[in-house]
Amino acid sequence: MLVVVIAVASPLLIRGLKAEVGPLHTLRNATAGISQPDSRQAQVSSVDSGGPAGESSATSEEARGEAYPSPAAAAYAAVAPELPGVNPEGVGGVFQSVDDPAWAVVSLEAPSRKGSYAVYTERAPEGWKARRSVLANQPDFPDKGRAALVGLPDDLRAALYPEQTPEPAPSAGEEAREFVSESPYFGEDHESVSIQTSEGYAKARIEDSEDPASYTHAYLRRESGSWSVGGLGQELTAAELPDFPEELVSEGELPGAGPATVPVSEPALEDAPDDGREEVEDGMKEVRETVEEYEGVAGVYVKKPGEQGGYGIRPDERFYTASVVKVPVMAAVYRRVEEGELSLDETVASTDRDYAGGAGWLQWEEESVSYTVSDYLGLMMVESDNVATNVLVRAVGGPEYVNETARKLGAEDTELQQKVTDQRGATPGLDNHTTPSDMADILDSIATGEAASEEHTTQMLDLMRANDLESWIEGGLPPGVQTANKGGWLDGVYNDLCLVQSEEGAYIISIFSKYGPPQVAEGAALNREISSEVWEIQDGEKEDED
Repeated sequence: MLVVVIAVASPLLIRGLKAEVGPLHTLRNATAGISQPDSRQAQVSSVDSGGPAGESSATSEEARGEAYPSPAAAAYAAVAPELPGVNPEGVGGVFQSVDDPAWAVVSLEAPSRKGSYAVYTERAPEGWKARRSVLANQPDFPDKGRAALVGLPDDLRAALYPEQTPEPAPSAGEEAREFVSESPYFGEDHESVSIQTSEGYAKARIEDSEDPASYTHAYLRRESGSWSVGGLGQELTAAELPDFPEELVSEGELPGAGPATVPVSEPALEDAPDDGREEVEDGMKEVRETVEEYEGVAGVYVKKPGEQGGYGIRPDERFYTASVVKVPVMAAVYRRVEEGELSLDETVASTDRDYAGGAGWLQWEEESVSYTVSDYLGLMMVESDNVATNVLVRAVGGPEYVNETARKLGAEDTELQQKVTDQRGATPGLDNHTTPSDMADILDSIATGEAASEEHTTQMLDLMRANDLESWIEGGLPPGVQTANKGGWLDGVYNDLCLVQSEEGAYIISIFSKYGPPQVAEGAALNREISSEVWEIQDGEKEDED
């Protein structure tokens, strides 16, 4: 039985933007605020996203490393190459923080999903770069979405969901004044000081009366006799507001960044062991068919503990970690214990910054709680508690130490970037991410006792065997086969990592997917089917060895 529950409510509409963009901002009361592919990834197939035709497309990884002249350009370049269905028409409002103008949030339509993606961009010396994103689809539970945004300017975090939807004002001046007075973007000292208009559009300059040099602009448009705010920023461009007249916005355009591409599903067998290779080649044909028939993008990697090499499909493709990231977090905790920096008996108190929705019951605690590190480990691995996970990440020294641990265990493209929640970003690169082969290598280091001492790696496997949540991989295995697993799922993401042990031997299987159907049952079925097919491959190998 799955404990994680994702509540999806009907989206509130954005004032001044296309309604289909979703619930990022109600502007007058604006409550908002990859390693390079290796040979196994060289070939790609196109997934039509409706992007600009005839233009060269940057990869999502290249886009995140490159700076762009505007927030919208940076957000679109980071998302469009990877997220199927994104197109220029899906770019909605752009709002630059008043608290910290170096940050801005861009609304992107979420293809086949309720809500919209809020993509947070930061202005570096060379230009704007996409840094983080979240799917805004839970207006009835706003703190869940905001939990992933810790560290961003308060006004942008507050602006993720509206508290109410006021009626548009009848004049540009009145709309600007009410926007300033009612929006959490501004303090009491801000006021609209001037308005420039042009054929149904307006640009209102807003200043801090105590510091006139501190200013921003509200960009307004007139529709059906009423005015509403379409963007907020010091100097927005035509990339953010393509319908605005040129005298009100600076020049700008979206880059050629689509359509989305993913590696083809050709089995990666070059690293497969020579023993049983024929069985692997034959069996992977069935796995490939299963992967290709799936609505989303799936990848799998299989290896034997302690042996070099393995086989799979898209083994080095970047996927969301979801709760599987708790495996390297667990390893990081035990390594800190062995360094003498932490004790399993040590008591740690949770804080508001550890809050996260999703699995586990600690999220329902009204005040901070205190448990031992050992208790938090049990909650994290057995019940997949997200709050416990965030407490432990903080206890070991932050995401940096978890990422360092992952690299030392052989995972070069695994990164914990933000708080573990039940909300995901637009793309894995703007979220916590990993690859099927990376996670298999981490579990291999635990299974072989390389991740920590024998005592502690045994405890890690025992925690994974005590997992209270459903193991989809186990569902594809014969009765009596022992498993130690950690699964995880988010919206359209269904992952499972498992050590499979039987009398004949053991193997590790790592299954990840993204952009799949919203129905969990379909993701579960994908994992069970792949697991069953891989078991047949491994069973065939054992018969061949006999």
